[in-house]
Amino acid sequence: MTEAITKIERLIERGSLVQAQAKLKSLGNHEDALRLQAKVLLAQGQAGPAQQLLLAALKQHPRNREIYRDLGSLYARAGHLQQAVKVFEQAVHVFPDEPIGYRGIGECLVVSKEFRRAAEFLVHAWDKDKSDYKLAAEISKLLLHIGDYVHAEPLVDAAYNAEPDNPAFAFLKAEVCFFRDQPEQAFGLYEKAKGSDRIVASARQVACLTMLDRIGEALALVDTVLEREAQAPRADLLAAKAQLLMIKGDKQGATILAREALALDRQVAPAWSLLSQLDAGALSDADVKDMTEVLGSTENVDSRVTLGFALAGAYEARGDLVQQLACLDRASALKQAMLTYDVGNQRRYMDKLCEAASRHAPGGIGDLAALAPESGTTEPLFVVGMPRSGTTLMEQVLSAHPQVEAGGESHAFRQATDQALDAFGLSWQEQLWQRPPIDYMSLLAEGYRAFHAARGVEAPFVTDKAITLYRYLGILKAALPSSRIIIMHRHPLDLALGQYKQLFATGQQFTYRADWIADALAGFYRMLAFWEQWGVEMLHVSYESLVHEQEAVTRRVLAFAGLPWDDACLHFHKNQRAVITASAVQVREGLFTRAAGRWQRYGELLDPFREAMVEAGVDITRYETEGPEALVRAAIDTGVGVSSSVTDL
Repeated sequence: MTEAITKIERLIERGSLVQAQAKLKSLGNHEDALRLQAKVLLAQGQAGPAQQLLLAALKQHPRNREIYRDLGSLYARAGHLQQAVKVFEQAVHVFPDEPIGYRGIGECLVVSKEFRRAAEFLVHAWDKDKSDYKLAAEISKLLLHIGDYVHAEPLVDAAYNAEPDNPAFAFLKAEVCFFRDQPEQAFGLYEKAKGSDRIVASARQVACLTMLDRIGEALALVDTVLEREAQAPRADLLAAKAQLLMIKGDKQGATILAREALALDRQVAPAWSLLSQLDAGALSDADVKDMTEVLGSTENVDSRVTLGFALAGAYEARGDLVQQLACLDRASALKQAMLTYDVGNQRRYMDKLCEAASRHAPGGIGDLAALAPESGTTEPLFVVGMPRSGTTLMEQVLSAHPQVEAGGESHAFRQATDQALDAFGLSWQEQLWQRPPIDYMSLLAEGYRAFHAARGVEAPFVTDKAITLYRYLGILKAALPSSRIIIMHRHPLDLALGQYKQLFATGQQFTYRADWIADALAGFYRMLAFWEQWGVEMLHVSYESLVHEQEAVTRRVLAFAGLPWDDACLHFHKNQRAVITASAVQVREGLFTRAAGRWQRYGELLDPFREAMVEAGVDITRYETEGPEALVRAAIDTGVGVSSSVTDL
């Protein structure tokens, strides 16, 4: 009988209704007979009679799953979502351990655009039947649409692991890897995904190449897609190419392409973002009106966030700081809903790292001197600081020197640690730090140097300004003893404001809330204090001193790095290297002092950040009166190198 029912279902789907009705006679009084007759009526456009038949069928057979599905779907297609939900709620009551009711409610909520609630019900459905990998993929698409990458990841993994050759599943896996700041893995997965959507996968590969600082390859790929793919979303690709031109320093070319993209489609949010970054003051009233209208009409959360930050830039350029912060608050609230940042987890990770270092080398870095590998032909200059502290500016100054090559926000340390994890069969970095340093020190040094060698770095020095390096200064110095560590500082309120108004492509999750920003800065000083006590040599430089006393500070930095003086370092803005960080525009304009002390324009508008700094223990007054090293000393004085709250080490 099941086979006969399946055949009738297929006939109805194909529109062979006469044949379907003939076959229905063979079912007699079977519980699916009325349901299938209703489907025939529905296919004939008779929704009312079909509904009545399904209600009668449900009354006769209240435990027939398919009747619930068909009746709920009929109501949903007719726009009667409340009635559809009631049917599926009844299905949940009758079949509490099966997915049908939860899935039906979730699909109704998708139609009503209540995406987050929809995802919750669909996840319940998945929990009832984890063999349905297509459902897992559909849920993950929905979660990715609303920016919930964290909850999407296990569902994506389930689908991809079940069918690794499925290009649609490979695309979802690539999206998660991209969000996780794993561009190399994402690039390969997007290649596998081209069987699903070649154009979109290629566009995503452009973003991966950009993250990897392979700008020439990214430009070539964009041009190839624009030339060969007639159906490609031209506006989106032009916006991507404009971004690449900005990175290369072609401000005029980037502006022209961004405008061309918006002429084709004004809803391309990245193009608006780019114009705001390039010159927010050049945005007209008509531009602001367009952005506001697009922001109000789009349902895409990423676009709403991007447009919110772009509008904030426009209002700042107009001097309307109240509107600027209002835009940032709204956009940041949307962004927060996409994240799972946990202050406690960040503190615990750093505490465990400090505890492990103290346990393995109680006498500090000197205890590890015997483990130090030999120096390489290229040694790193670590330029360390929080986002927007001036690390890009310092790197630009250093890389203007003929003996220095810029490494940017390098993946070298991450690659080296990943290789060490693989060697020991470990999953997480904190597991590696619990091992004796003799186990992994040479592996880190070899992996780090191999990263730069593979990229053809030949200069005596290469800069590395990866954001999280401040956590690992002792490990880095022990593994690479000839390296130099330069710490960039900035007034806490300037730093907070710079972070809060910047939409980062990936990572930096703490920058979207005042208390997160303050806690992250406190953690930064806590780690600096610990490593200084551990005996790690570092040079402290404030952004304010660099912009006000450029030559004196530059001479001090070069002397610390062991480099001879070179006048080119005073003309760093002529450096033609690609800059892929948030400071790509500013560092090409030379030194200007207007960015220092920008916080003073805002007055009490920044009170939430002041209060957060006080709560986190960041003493703004001490920074102003004694300089940045005072905050490191304060962390040492209060003994916050390792939190006293750690009990699970």
